[in-house]
Amino acid sequence: MDEELVKGIYLKIKMYRNKSIKFFSVCIALVIAFFVIMGILISIHASTFAVVLFGVFAAAAIGLMVYFYRVNMNDKAALKNKILNYFLSSRKDKHEVILYFPVGSMKNDFVNSNIYNGYNNLFFTEQVNIGNGFKIANALATDRTDESKVIKFDGIFAAKKIDEFYENEIIIKPDFENKYVSSVVISKDKLLGNDSQKVYLESAEFEKYFEVCSKNQIKAREIVTPKYMEDLLNIKLKLGVPIKVIYKGNMKYIAIWNKKILDDKSIFRRNLDLKALKEEFDYIIEACENII
Repeated sequence: MDEELVKGIYLKIKMYRNKSIKFFSVCIALVIAFFVIMGILISIHASTFAVVLFGVFAAAAIGLMVYFYRVNMNDKAALKNKILNYFLSSRKDKHEVILYFPVGSMKNDFVNSNIYNGYNNLFFTEQVNIGNGFKIANALATDRTDESKVIKFDGIFAAKKIDEFYENEIIIKPDFENKYVSSVVISKDKLLGNDSQKVYLESAEFEKYFEVCSKNQIKAREIVTPKYMEDLLNIKLKLGVPIKVIYKGNMKYIAIWNKKILDDKSIFRRNLDLKALKEEFDYIIEACENII
């Protein structure tokens, strides 16, 4: 059954790719034809009626392009939904509730987590809710001005309700966030009244990639045990990207840079391996939900 499902998805991907190529080929042909005909009308000093008639046909062609573009986007959304359902098929027997949303709604979680700051635009796609307390989605946070756009975070963001309540947040930062402040005597956090301190751990290998900060050193060490450090380090090395984790209140928040739950570039490349994508998806879900 699984093999048949995978074959069906591959076939639909191939059909979608072929339709997309035809659609964009027609669009390019219409644009070229527009400029060629416009040039001819100008060169022969065409009558007003001919120009108006050409304008009507051009408007109709644009309307048709927009219509087929929307159809193409709907086909794409349906295909991605089918792929996500395949990814989640092995989990449906374990959870009563599994929901998928093409456009996510995790803004409050992202803001409350304080996991990244300095952005003014926030978008979520391919959100998956598993059970009653775990949510995960592609997230993009940017700082946009009239002159430029800076990407603050682009990757996977997850949030999970946990049984214990953490009055003082525990932050596990990726190493690149800490290097620039290593020589500063008075940190920005202290200037802002945040007296979180670095938690020194007995793992030089872990501290090559992570730094743990909290006001409550004892509580932080209760979470970041040798086994926890080993597991998180293995996840980081396997995925090959920065990871940030925050325990705050009764929530756990996780950010994984440069990864996607479902990435268009991965889905529509010619050497697509759906099973490999599913294995990575399962690994990330398991890591975020149960290991970290």
